[in-house]
Amino acid sequence: MTHIEIFNVIRSGETVFMASPTVKDALDDEKVLMIIDDTNRLIHLWKGQKSSVALKFIGARLSQQVRGSRGLLYKVIPNDQGDECDELKQILDEEPSQAPDQFKSQPDTVSEEEAATYGGPPSAIATPVGLPDDLKEKLLNEALPD
Repeated sequence: MTHIEIFNVIRSGETVFMASPTVKDALDDEKVLMIIDDTNRLIHLWKGQKSSVALKFIGARLSQQVRGSRGLLYKVIPNDQGDECDELKQILDEEPSQAPDQFKSQPDTVSEEEAATYGGPPSAIATPVGLPDDLKEKLLNEALPD
């Protein structure tokens, strides 16, 4: 059985663990997700069509941090909605983990209450850490193209 974890990237530069019936059910065109496939040592950075440029940038940075903490044998694969790689297509119907693996190094996550202030789903664990404050401020104040 494949071990998969899904994390939603939020504007604060942090992530929220997502429980979902299948990987496919977690996909939302306004989100950027990190789908971590421990069995195949892959970190899929999935970017929805309507997700912001800032979220895509934050997701790219966080996915590299997760790769560094999980191990250099992991590979980060960017996936745009509608142009998913074969490895991601193969796990779309898989049931992901319903709680983060406490023995694996996790992406930076936020609490349920804090995630609500960003409009994200609840988190299973709480450890608010992330991008440096000056970079967060710059990204959050950056005007996005139409």
